[in-house]
Amino acid sequence: MGNLSGKVCLITGAGGGIGRSISHLLASRGASLVLTDIDEKNLESTVQECNAFGDSVVGYAKNLTDSSALEEIVQQTIEHFNQIDVLANVAGVMHTSPFLDITMDDWDRVFNINVKTSLQLMQLASKEMIRQGSGGSIINFSSTAGRFLRPIAAHYAASKAAIISLTRSASVALGPHNIRVNALCPGLIDTQMMHRVRETRSELLDISQEEIQKRWEQIIPLGRMATPEEVAFVVAFLASDDARYMTGEAIGVTGGTDAS
Repeated sequence: MGNLSGKVCLITGAGGGIGRSISHLLASRGASLVLTDIDEKNLESTVQECNAFGDSVVGYAKNLTDSSALEEIVQQTIEHFNQIDVLANVAGVMHTSPFLDITMDDWDRVFNINVKTSLQLMQLASKEMIRQGSGGSIINFSSTAGRFLRPIAAHYAASKAAIISLTRSASVALGPHNIRVNALCPGLIDTQMMHRVRETRSELLDISQEEIQKRWEQIIPLGRMATPEEVAFVVAFLASDDARYMTGEAIGVTGGTDAS
């Protein structure tokens, strides 16, 4: 299950917790990888770790808000591997702010990284997939925030709702080319990003981080946050031919939070 031998996968945000775990798993299942992240040091660590599974891993430290950088990444992918089969739009930012305090700079930063970058890479990668004629898989990262209210992160929630909408529209537009487009909607994942969110909310709400963590765990039927690896397993499935009839879906990885 989930054999990715012969597939070339482009993964953004590969230096972070979820992106790194996805990179490890896809490399272990035989994929060739093109990894990118703005943090050059973390990216290099991921590349070195993934090379333990083989030598078909390259990394490019890029600022994804730069449109020319996105074009360069896809061009370099084609020059290096002559194809692109999977795009995982993992890179994103989370910003906490009361509704009345959200600035237009906050809004632009969140939407530029979470939405605009994903859209541009979807367009660039799908054009190559169409040229190849063999289809492909695009996996976008939304969030449970994209499906529920977030009064102290309304701009973040709006960006993730936009990802779901883009995913569904793209699945219809690209389906005739055998390009599948799905969105993942992770819940609370045990990453450094969530640790920073916990710290910010502790200060904002004047509640201890321990109490924030306790409240989070109480709303999860499985009683714990997910590991990045548990998200990576779903990505590996969607990237593989095992998911060849799945497209246009917004898939929760929430421990049951959506059902409670």
